[in-house]
Amino acid sequence: MMQTLPPATQRAADEAQLGNHTHTYLPRYKKEPRRLDLFDNGVVVEQQDGSLLPIMWNSMLVYEGITSRSSVVSRNYTLCHTDGRSAFLTNWQGAQEFGPIINAAVAKLWVPHHLKRIADGTPWVLVNIAGKPKSKLAISKEGLEAGRDFYPWTKVRSVGVEVGSLWVKVSGKLTPVAYPAVHIYNFHAALLVAKHFHEKAQGA
Repeated sequence: MMQTLPPATQRAADEAQLGNHTHTYLPRYKKEPRRLDLFDNGVVVEQQDGSLLPIMWNSMLVYEGITSRSSVVSRNYTLCHTDGRSAFLTNWQGAQEFGPIINAAVAKLWVPHHLKRIADGTPWVLVNIAGKPKSKLAISKEGLEAGRDFYPWTKVRSVGVEVGSLWVKVSGKLTPVAYPAVHIYNFHAALLVAKHFHEKAQGA
């Protein structure tokens, strides 16, 4: 969906070096941010109070929540800047289109970054809530740490997504390890990274 850019949005995009404008999306509800503009290198969100939040892909943390009730699918996105600023988009009409665009753009930059860090010995900690050890989720080159448990890639049968959650099927364990995707930042990038190390271990 394309629309004429407001001058302030264009200035914010230029200052953040976001490149060419590609898409505009508007909310369903008045209490939401006013608009979302996508560019080659990131987004600009116009918040409810009129302030502008530009985020480059390499500074973006995406939280995606997808639920289905009575065949009605809701898609909610929280777009966070690494400096702590954020925008929450609740079931926008264009979410089915802009969600995959944002996820693919973020993954393209974050996957190579984390593949190198993990290969060099630094695990990618996706979730680690203070005081809640069961919340921890981390990917290393040796395996997946979930809560107090560690699953070596050699014991993992598959990694995927089902019903809005990360599912890890482990040999000898009847119940898959499930973790809500909505709590995992840059979930699609994390899934690609996990699959990479899993497949590498299977081929070793």
